[in-house]
Formats: sequence, C-alpha cells, structure tokens
Amino acid sequence: FCADILEFEPKGIFSVKNVKVAGNLPYYITTPLIEYLINNRRFINFAVLMMQKEVARRLAARPGDDDYSSVSCFVQYYAKVRNIHTVRSSCFFPAPDVDSSLVRLDFLKEPPVAVKDEGLFFRIIRGAFNQKRKSIINSLSRKPILNMSKSDLEALLKKVGIDPSVRPEALSLSDFATISNLL
Repeated sequence: FCADILEFEPKGIFSVKNVKVAGNLPYYITTPLIEYLINNRRFINFAVLMMQKEVARRLAARPGDDDYSSVSCFVQYYAKVRNIHTVRSSCFFPAPDVDSSLVRLDFLKEPPVAVKDEGLFFRIIRGAFNQKRKSIINSLSRKPILNMSKSDLEALLKKVGIDPSVRPEALSLSDFATISNLL
C-alpha cells in the first residue's frame, strides 16, 4: 500500500490479526504514528521502526534516566520497547544531522500495571512531566492537574510510600498507577 499512514484506513488489513509493521519514520510524524499504532494495537503483533536516536532513547528510557518522560510512560504502558540497533547518519545519503535507531515495539495484551481510570492515570503522568524539574507534589497539586491542596496530596503520597519532594522522572509506571488508583 502506498499511502500516508496517518490518513490510511486500516479496516481491510486489520480485519486479519497478527499484522507486523515496519517503517522508516520521519521525525515529525514519529509520535503521531506511534499513537496510531497503539490505537490499533489489537490487530498488530509488533512494529519495527527506524526513528531518530533521541526519540528511540526517550521511548525506552527507565525511571531515573535523563530521557525518561511522559512519552516513555505512554508507550511502555502499551508496548515492550527494545532498541535493536543504532544506525549512524553516515549510512544514509545524503547524511542527516542525527543518528537513527531501529526500535521494536511488541504490543502488550495487558498493560504492565493495573489502573482504574486510564484518563486520570495519563493526566497525572502528563501533569507530572509538564513540570519535570519540580517536585512531584508541586507538579501534581496545580489546579489543572489534580486541584488538590498540597497537604492532602502530601498525605496521599506518603500513604503510598512516595517522597513528596521526589521529581517525576524518579517515579515508575507502577508509582503513577498507585497514585492514580488511590485517587
């Protein structure tokens, strides 16, 4: 099929399960395409994608890594991420300014953590990483995120064993699920 993937209607292909996806992604559609694949994951076994190395590092980052972000959490909630190989820019002609990485996404049958409300779970994650350099209590207590007093949020965090002064990049998917489920 020769088509724009973001405008492609997959009903014909996705009527059969076990689809495998392979592609070389331009930087500007990497995130929208991954979201598209996640939204259609029930039909897809896995995807092998070439993308900008920095984006690949962000997808596979773990708590405490400099590249760990809300995108890391989002993708890892739905897929096992594995960096397969770095492809140097000199392998392309003309050579781009950045290296690339070959990444495999194996879509999970069940998320690695159980959450009661995915909307709230992802709102907490986005809110936390929106102000990544602030403590988790300052990131989450803001009105548009949880609209909780700092004292109530501090009590909640301490109840589940999370230090209110920790930064969001130190928290795992499990930590975010715990916070979300308690709310």
